Amino acid sequence: YDLVTHKTAPHLTPQELSSYNIAQNFWQDENGQIWCATPDDLYLFDPKTGKATPHRFEKKGPNGIRLNQTFVMYPEGNWLWVGGWASGLRRYNRKTGEWKQYMLTEN
Repeated sequence: YDLVTHKTAPHLTPQELSSYNIAQNFWQDENGQIWCATPDDLYLFDPKTGKATPHRFEKKGPNGIRLNQTFVMYPEGNWLWVGGWASGLRRYNRKTGEWKQYMLTEN
């Protein structure tokens, strides 16, 4: 199955699609849906229909780098804790769609 496609990620170039269409981590929820951590953030995959739906954190850093790469994921109740390069630690509420980001700061 392709998760990150031109249809689900029209902001990516054809060259980026090939490297972003990688699932780093998976978790199957109580409804049988499969959450996937990808370089293009979280994707929800429905194994019954074969449809993938992106759930992105749309924030960019001060230098224009996208802050939504997701390489690891840990479920906790309705929350999915995720982390990735340049994106810090984030949590996503599966029920409300709310994102919260925790970034390291220099003191």
